[in-house]
Amino acid sequence: MIRESIIEEYQTNKTKMILRQVGSNQTEISLNNGNTLFFSYETPVAGFSPKLGHFKTETYYSRTTSKHINQYFKHVDQVNIVTDDVIVSLCHPEGV
Repeated sequence: MIRESIIEEYQTNKTKMILRQVGSNQTEISLNNGNTLFFSYETPVAGFSPKLGHFKTETYYSRTTSKHINQYFKHVDQVNIVTDDVIVSLCHPEGV
């Protein structure tokens, strides 16, 4: 069972981020612009954006990271595949 807990809430200017550890070596960051980013280890690999819907990286990192992504989206029917550049751009509060 994945235990979600809020670890840190951080506010700068008008950007609010909520950081949650969703599993071992799995972290999710939610921004107040609607973007949510999922990290496996220290790498952003998936998430949700109001413009893109649910998305995951096109890059294969490892067997474990693939398991993390599949577990993250286990209740989602449609997941778009995007480049790493798109995911990195969403890490910025402005998003895409």
